Amino acid sequence: MDLFQALKTRRSVRAFTGARIPEEQIREILECGTYAPSALNAQPWHFIVVDDRKIFPDLMRIHPYISALANASHAVILCADKALERAPGNWVLDCSACMQNMLLAAHGLGYGAVWAGIYPNQERMANFCKYFRLPDTVEAHGIMVVGIPQDPLPVVTDRYQESKVHQNQW
Repeated sequence: MDLFQALKTRRSVRAFTGARIPEEQIREILECGTYAPSALNAQPWHFIVVDDRKIFPDLMRIHPYISALANASHAVILCADKALERAPGNWVLDCSACMQNMLLAAHGLGYGAVWAGIYPNQERMANFCKYFRLPDTVEAHGIMVVGIPQDPLPVVTDRYQESKVHQNQW
């Protein structure tokens, strides 16, 4: 898939067939995430790959917006080790770029995915940290729910708005 096509056709997919994505394809998606830019090349990301469907109900209980996980293939919890940061506070930006890369990689491979934020909701962050027994320096950033889309979503063609472009000043 062409890069521009991928950027313009990626959608947040929340309905999945229940079929499994091969592990090597999940690894490819994760690898693409690691090519994201990060402040001072800190690369603070860590991934918790959840493919055990017995865990899915627990995750859906601690995150109110991931009901799509019920028929998904995998959940990927994106975390940041703040001890690796070289520019304090930039872990959020670094992980956001990583997540976007993973979403685009999943789309490029023909899968669907949705990003559900964990950060900045302090209660949600604490619950994920507790559930996965994260080290003290590690924060949960977001969760990518990924799977084989149940139905194709329509392509949005009217996102660009010239009125939101400002030249040299507001």
